[in-house]
Amino acid sequence: IERGDDIEVALVSAPVEQPATNAPGGLQPTTTVPAWGQPAPSEPGAATPSGPAYVMLAWRESQEEADRSLKYAKDRFAGALGSAVPEVTTGEGSAGPIYGVRVPAASMENANAICAAIQSAGGGCYVAAAS
Repeated sequence: IERGDDIEVALVSAPVEQPATNAPGGLQPTTTVPAWGQPAPSEPGAATPSGPAYVMLAWRESQEEADRSLKYAKDRFAGALGSAVPEVTTGEGSAGPIYGVRVPAASMENANAICAAIQSAGGGCYVAAAS
């Protein structure tokens, strides 16, 4: 491109839902790929997990490190947490006790919403069902 030349601009739209066609052996799947940014459709009749769950924020090797992570989470993600209160839990790892920082949630749906809010605020987390 030379200075002063016309520039062609390509218009790109968001991907649309299309059947997946890259199956080996020419087999065609019976499902479609969801549009970009859309959640995957749930299987008909599939059970939606419910019940208590946790948003896991960190695992630490000492109580002191876990307490620091807990304070950090409360300060950094106060807006994302809303009324949810993070806590420290203790488990047994292969090298001794391990300390987790987690947020109790009433349901998997609630835990996923909290985790999404934390991720939107720049944090990392994952959701685990209460055992």
